[in-house]
Amino acid sequence: MPLSNQASKTQYLSLQNFAQYRINRGYGEALSALRFPHCPNLKEVSLTNHCETALSSFFHDEDLERVEKLTFVNTSAWMPCDILCISRYRNIHTLTLQADGIFFPDGKRYEDWIAAGNTPAHLPRLKALLAIGYIADYILESIRAPDLLSLRLETDGEAHHTLETIPTTLLTTLHSIDISFQPIPTPSWVPLLHAIVSEAPLLSDLFIAGWMKQDLEVEDWYRKLNVVCHYL
Repeated sequence: MPLSNQASKTQYLSLQNFAQYRINRGYGEALSALRFPHCPNLKEVSLTNHCETALSSFFHDEDLERVEKLTFVNTSAWMPCDILCISRYRNIHTLTLQADGIFFPDGKRYEDWIAAGNTPAHLPRLKALLAIGYIADYILESIRAPDLLSLRLETDGEAHHTLETIPTTLLTTLHSIDISFQPIPTPSWVPLLHAIVSEAPLLSDLFIAGWMKQDLEVEDWYRKLNVVCHYL
């Protein structure tokens, strides 16, 4: 069956280590002119170590705008093209950001990120965000999601997490937060969680891993904030 016929029926697309670079002479021009077939029924996309140039036309924007669920996995440093890529899926309602083994608290600020010419990703229909591992704060602050309702944080295989990098811009509309961590040898997560919950005025439910119960039960701040804590 021709690829175009298969693509017309495709609802799920998974790509790994895709990179597209524009070369202005020779075979590079021919490669940059290639286009992926239309996927009018595409609903879910998973990208691992994905790299497209800012002006890439390999994928059809109208197909990406139909996607409802996006998973973006990175095993190396975050780059401006990552946000540019995510922003093309502007109608997604579920976004998963996963950093496998990345832990670079390099002190880069969101202001520096924007000053370098990087623009935010506007995702007006995003309802659920899952962050696995350490996601840099300048990446998270680049996401504009005015209707975000739920946030789930998970640790990666090396117990890295994103609890300390969640910006207030992603907290103002949240109704629920789910903290699914592997056991961490220090209770430093408690003040970090307190800071996040305090900045989420609409939050009603907090779901946390069962092993965290002992550290959190001695606290009363979440009760004062009228947040119901559920232990999983």
